[in-house]
Amino acid sequence: MAARPRRLASDAYALYEAFRPEVPGGAKGWGARGRLSLDKIRKLSET
Repeated sequence: MAARPRRLASDAYALYEAFRPEVPGGAKGWGARGRLSLDKIRKLSET
């Protein structure tokens, strides 16, 4: 059974928050460079 749109959006955003790149303090906006942890993504995929 497919996830309902609101549930899917909620789950997707929570996943994004868990693996989004860390951006240094003072940097703002979508264009700010950050560090993406592939280890963190791998660990999330194992759950």
